[in-house]
Amino acid sequence: MSGPGSNNGAGAAARKWWGELQPPRNPEGEYRRGDRAAAARLRRASSWVEAAAEPQTIALFQRLGRQNAHQLPRVAVLAAVLAHVRDDDGRGVARAIGAALGKEEEALLKPLRLRRLLTAKGDEAILTGFRRLIALMGGKANIADLARNILFWDHPEIGDRIRMKFAFEYWQAGQAAPDSATEDAAA
Repeated sequence: MSGPGSNNGAGAAARKWWGELQPPRNPEGEYRRGDRAAAARLRRASSWVEAAAEPQTIALFQRLGRQNAHQLPRVAVLAAVLAHVRDDDGRGVARAIGAALGKEEEALLKPLRLRRLLTAKGDEAILTGFRRLIALMGGKANIADLARNILFWDHPEIGDRIRMKFAFEYWQAGQAAPDSATEDAAA
């Protein structure tokens, strides 16, 4: 499960890991224990290196089936970002922060910041950009979609398609995206 075509379970694995880390509410409104200390340390991590030092990050790395050490930085970025998410949202991340064409003022993430995010390359830039997104979204995001975006954002084979799909979804025009195979590649 280390290549771009083997990411089918990445979103589900990340969601399960996140669910065990965060203390979700039960129907009575009480919290389950979770791992609040690890989540707090990941939220405070200022770089992927600090996040990688967390045992929970290594657990996510293993759960994702990552086998190459060079993938650890991106998994550490994912862990640090997911630690900021409080609620799993069913809407795609880009759709949740975007707006319809001609209604830019309604977007949570303004078009200039979208351009910055779309050009983000490297672990530190992606960590910063997606943490800002989670803050704009009030801590509510689609865990599976977030995981797929972060893991493959600047991947040499499918990163351009991931970012293009993100841009189309931001403008609520995902159905018009030129490459319908993008969704299959990032599923």
